[in-house]
Amino acid sequence: MLARRFRVMETRPSAGVSSSLCLMGDGPIARCRLTLLAYRRGFPVPAPPQLSKPVWLVLLGVVQCLGAALTIFLWPKGRPTNTVWFWFCVVGLSDACMGVFAVLRLGYLYARRSGAIAQIASATTK
Repeated sequence: MLARRFRVMETRPSAGVSSSLCLMGDGPIARCRLTLLAYRRGFPVPAPPQLSKPVWLVLLGVVQCLGAALTIFLWPKGRPTNTVWFWFCVVGLSDACMGVFAVLRLGYLYARRSGAIAQIASATTK
């Protein structure tokens, strides 16, 4: 079951889950209602996913070093290196790649969380 693979937040009302959080964009309204239904019946609801800061900081450093090295290695010899475009290629493109990686990872984690909530909610409605 997917719900076991997530950290589970408290199931008491003091955990801070309310219907206003659901209406602010946590997905379709039907999914929010199922989440609240499972929460109110005392079933564990997976906590929202978070990225590990140390791991992602190390990955950011590695990707920035690789991006800078690749840009310097592939930069044409006749072109100047004191331009904005050069520094954008050195720093900006590697940061953009890390942003894409982080968004893809968070999207994957939120999809797994939604699947676990759907399994919990379908178990509570039977």
